[in-house]
Amino acid sequence: MNVITFPKQKLAPNTIEVQFDLGIWTLAYFRDRKFLSRLNMFSKAAAEAEALRLAESGFAWRMGDNGFVYIMADSSSGGCWAVARRSRSDNSDVVLGRHLSIDQAIHHAIHAARELGAELNLNGSFDDKGGAA
Repeated sequence: MNVITFPKQKLAPNTIEVQFDLGIWTLAYFRDRKFLSRLNMFSKAAAEAEALRLAESGFAWRMGDNGFVYIMADSSSGGCWAVARRSRSDNSDVVLGRHLSIDQAIHHAIHAARELGAELNLNGSFDDKGGAA
């Protein structure tokens, strides 16, 4: 009798977090709320630059558990980019600001997520498990 073992399915990360762990800046990778791995970085700036690059490609950037900050196209006032916040507890949305440039909107969204202790989601979709959909 032969026993066939199948390889384990690797979980793909969908959330990242910049961490300061034992004096080293790291980028932690998660799938929803489950920790998967950690990558050492040379500095905080390098970790945040990589986090922004990954956030722009679809990852959620976790800066806390206080809801989500996201950017959406807004057709009011002739068209712009709106920075909004979705509360985790009551699923309500509020517009935090409007910008003509996507770069200004991203800058505002990063600062708002830090101040609010929220996740930053630049791909426009997220699930109720705490990650990018």
